[in-house]
Amino acid sequence: RGSHKFHHFVCSYMRACVRACVGACVRACVRAYVRTFVHSFVHPFVRSFTRSYVRPFIRSLVLSFFLFFVPSFVRSSVIYSFVHSLSR
Repeated sequence: RGSHKFHHFVCSYMRACVRACVGACVRACVRAYVRTFVHSFVHPFVRSFTRSYVRPFIRSLVLSFFLFFVPSFVRSSVIYSFVHSLSR
């Protein structure tokens, strides 16, 4: 009976070890696969996406800000100072 319990303990211990080893191996493989996938596909995709979409979008935003908001701000400040000088 004691040997059976010991055998059961050894079997469960071995099973836990095997499960841990397999889990670690699978985790390492998945991590390496994800890393290579990210490096080979996601990084160039993100870089090209940034180069082709995000930068022109930011540039157009800045241009529109300078073209529309700055003149209107200058105009409103000029009008405000003009009205202020008139009311004085």
